[in-house]
Amino acid sequence: MVVDEAPQSDGTSAAGRGTPAAPDPAAEIVSLAARLLRLQSRLGADPHAGHATARHGSAQQAAIRSGVEVLRGFAVSLVGEIQESIERDAFHYLYQPIASVPTGAIAGYEALLRWQRGQEEVGPALFLPIAEAAGLLPRIQQRLLGGVAMLLARLGPGVMIGIDWSVAQLLDADAVTATIQWAAELGLDAARVIIEVNDRAGPSAPEPIRSGLGRLRKAGFRLALDGFGSGHGGLAYLSRLPADLIKIDGSLISALDGSARAALIVGGIIDLAHRLGHRVIAQGVDTVQQLAALAALGCDLAQGDSIGKPTRDPLAPAPRHAG
Repeated sequence: MVVDEAPQSDGTSAAGRGTPAAPDPAAEIVSLAARLLRLQSRLGADPHAGHATARHGSAQQAAIRSGVEVLRGFAVSLVGEIQESIERDAFHYLYQPIASVPTGAIAGYEALLRWQRGQEEVGPALFLPIAEAAGLLPRIQQRLLGGVAMLLARLGPGVMIGIDWSVAQLLDADAVTATIQWAAELGLDAARVIIEVNDRAGPSAPEPIRSGLGRLRKAGFRLALDGFGSGHGGLAYLSRLPADLIKIDGSLISALDGSARAALIVGGIIDLAHRLGHRVIAQGVDTVQQLAALAALGCDLAQGDSIGKPTRDPLAPAPRHAG
């Protein structure tokens, strides 16, 4: 649930992912810089240190070196800005409602991460890859956990909130431990918090991922497989990892409008999930036709524009319009 990929998307996928939008050049630059940070980490390089360039080389090699240095400088600068923003509590969640398909009652919310960068509210595609690569995402989410606890206290019993976790977080034993401990200190009802892991990453390290999820589940958190059907790891994750809910990716839901083939695919996923004992959430439900199709297919829950748009405070009164 938690982190959407489009820069300003209101759909649902980090710490916030959602219905994929058209490629954004700025997001692609951030993604490239994040890859460079991760590569440097694997090679043991210091991203804050300068790197000497070779004395000789072709013009093409020189251009590549120049581009790498620009990306490195951008990544280091953005890491510093994110660190300062964490201390200033400049990150917040938007909450998108999740409704019961049969009854229409609000059953929960997905927490979508945003960065208040000056006057601009920045979507996760423009900072999340860097935050993840630099190991800053756990700090951001832990600082926001208190707000989640307060919101849960205001919501009715049984209403849940979903928070995206990356595979890197699940592989970080310290991040898992810190989250469990901080949740206990806050008196957070972990059973009302859904930890979501996206299947786009694929089962690259199933045992460590399963260990992290197992510890969170033992602490009482619920678990969801997010973006099911969008990546190559879905069925492998479903067979190997514990999960309470399956979230069908919005790319499959959008095809429901008038497509019998899409209905067969989505219906098959719903039936499989139910047979395995999982509840199903449909993501990116934007039309009443899609919602009706999901009801006919026996889907449990839905989120998207047809249910409600994300807001800072889901319990705040709707603004009045003069007229």
